Amino acid sequence: MLGILPLECPVQYYDWGARATLGRLLGRPGSGRPEAELWMGAHPKAPSAARVDSRRVPLDRLIADRPIETLGRCAPAGQGAAGMQGAAGGQGAALPFLFKLLALGGPVSVQVHPTRARAARGFDAEERTGVPIDAPHRCYRDRGHKPEIMLALEPMEALAGIRPLPEIEAALAAAGVAELAAPAALAAGRDAAAAAVGGVLRAVLTLDRAAGARLHRRLVAGAARDTAAGALLRKLAARYPGDPAVIAALLLNRVALGPGEALYTPPGQLHAFVSGAGVELMASSDNVLRAGLTTKHVDVDELLAACDLRPAPPARVPPRPAGPAERVYPAPAEEFRLSVIDLQAGGAFAPRRGPEILLLLGAGARLRWPGGTLPLRRGDAAFVPAAVPAYEARGAGRLYRACVP
Repeated sequence: MLGILPLECPVQYYDWGARATLGRLLGRPGSGRPEAELWMGAHPKAPSAARVDSRRVPLDRLIADRPIETLGRCAPAGQGAAGMQGAAGGQGAALPFLFKLLALGGPVSVQVHPTRARAARGFDAEERTGVPIDAPHRCYRDRGHKPEIMLALEPMEALAGIRPLPEIEAALAAAGVAELAAPAALAAGRDAAAAAVGGVLRAVLTLDRAAGARLHRRLVAGAARDTAAGALLRKLAARYPGDPAVIAALLLNRVALGPGEALYTPPGQLHAFVSGAGVELMASSDNVLRAGLTTKHVDVDELLAACDLRPAPPARVPPRPAGPAERVYPAPAEEFRLSVIDLQAGGAFAPRRGPEILLLLGAGARLRWPGGTLPLRRGDAAFVPAAVPAYEARGAGRLYRACVP
């Protein structure tokens, strides 16, 4: 029977990553490259590797070979509405969530994740037309949706959800591009507002590079230098010169997250992360539709079709106590639950219901369960199979816990 397994987790080197933050958080030297994300999970694009009887086994392969031990009630025979989606969109044994540690050296692209229904239609359409799964212009890598929650470890700046129309109009006017608000000024009601925002976005995102550069010059000249909005516009314009998606920053709610604060992003919500570092938990999908601020593929029509552009406030998620040592961040997602365990406050846990991934950001810890123990050092991750009935953790620092609800 499987016990708790140490994980080796891959780093994703994207151009927006920070060069030293991941290493500092994990307690190891940095690579000197832009380290953007540490992936902890079984997504076929970059699965973690588990140590099983001194063998190194990709976690997706371990789950496929031993689904009942690893997934328990999440195994295919008992799967619920969430479904277990493989990389090629087929049904099979799969971990329903993907856990990440993010470190931003620059803004992440303005983007949206599709709903499950749109992802399934888009994936099937691209399969029928023969678009290779790894093609740069492919929009849908799997049939899954991707709700996600971000928990800040350090101060973070984000953009999330559409602002009320009066705020958009005022922001565009203050930036010296008031004429872009003309479609929005005619809107009344949430659905009309969504159509108006879509009109603004389409007009901006379809500008050519030369027109985008002229827009940037106007934005930077019009942005007040003593405001946070002005500073953000200048930062985005300097990093992505000529990219018209910079204007999207004026359409979205600005969100400041302090350490320990969390933000939930539902499918369909336009968003971007600008700076900071945090842990992110999501449904296990790699579907991202981008508006800009990126060197990757942008499909304006598909993006706008996938967005819910009705004005909505950002969805902050306050923690709730789940015992003397644990705080839970209750996101409305059926695939995952995120919590933080203060090891100094204790660590005895009740019987469990499914698979978990643990990340230690602290001096050290020891996991103990019937049949074994596992020491953890700072930055170590571990997979807890469903077959482990209960465990306790003792040590110093915080244990970040990804599990099923």
